[in-house]
Amino acid sequence: MQTIAPLTVSDFKGSTIVIGKIELDIDGSGNYQELPDVQDFSVNTNIEDEVSRFCAYSFSITCLNTDKRYFSWNTGSSYYNWLKQGRRIKIYAGIKSSDTDYYYQWIIGRVDNYSLSTVAGEEICTITGRDFMRAVLDYKLFSPNTYWGTSQTFDTVASQADYSMNADCKGIYIAYLDNTDPYDGSHLYPIYEGSDFGFIETTNKFSFLAALIPTYDGTNNLVVYYFQAQKVEDAVADILLGAGIFADETAKNTWLANTDLITPTGVEIDRVSFNTGQQSFEGIRLLAEVVQYRFYFDYEGNPVFKPKPTIGTSVDTLSDDCITSQEASEDVEEIYNNIIVVGETRETLG
Repeated sequence: MQTIAPLTVSDFKGSTIVIGKIELDIDGSGNYQELPDVQDFSVNTNIEDEVSRFCAYSFSITCLNTDKRYFSWNTGSSYYNWLKQGRRIKIYAGIKSSDTDYYYQWIIGRVDNYSLSTVAGEEICTITGRDFMRAVLDYKLFSPNTYWGTSQTFDTVASQADYSMNADCKGIYIAYLDNTDPYDGSHLYPIYEGSDFGFIETTNKFSFLAALIPTYDGTNNLVVYYFQAQKVEDAVADILLGAGIFADETAKNTWLANTDLITPTGVEIDRVSFNTGQQSFEGIRLLAEVVQYRFYFDYEGNPVFKPKPTIGTSVDTLSDDCITSQEASEDVEEIYNNIIVVGETRETLG
């Protein structure tokens, strides 16, 4: 948590000069430097969840490109390579008190894009970006990132209905079959559980329904994508990797090993999958709900995945001079039942 010491409440009363600044991670390793000659910046924010009351931000920053210092070919500039897509950026707000500037970090996010232009004879740089929560909200889940598992390939045998799955199979996600001569896997098309095949859980077998049992021998012409049990936190980490929060698998694994940012859940889910186009944050919310965890970004932009807090001791008390008005109200929209059912519908062949 940020502190405003040595400022007090009285410093914010009366005539106050509001100030701001921008800092950019200039080399991708956490070396933040102040962006010079900022002319203007605008921030758009939306309350994304009225119950949790969290916001997501996007922003646009305009600064001077004096002497073409940000041009990619200007290797002699001391600002060479400062601007790249994905670089972290911080936006600060603050006040001037007794001729001293005090800043409070408002937003930490990443650069989405930047453009260089000439306006009225002046070289201008425009930077656009989002905070990390906005990045997660904007990322949608599409194949193959809609389920957690792997695949197994079979050669079909004429008149054979059942095929033994690997021991780690927890159910079938989808399958692909090539039923076109020469049945060599070059004409795979999707087939679906319930209408084309089923999964016999007691014997761990993929089973064609009667109408689709192959009448031919094939080679690598049946590909079955199946679920594997996943730790809840591993699925969350994979979603964050897809959203660009982690640079690569190494960064993802480093986060999973950092107990300051994540508490292992000790919970595995046999089948994790989401609808195509599912908002990634909703996927994380559903996973967190299973284990009663909280997900958020900390002051440095690190994702945090930890159990919901318990009631502790008081850390502060609001006094009368902190309250400008008092009002009591009741809203029926805030009173509702919340029922959580963990599990899924199961069907048995036969």
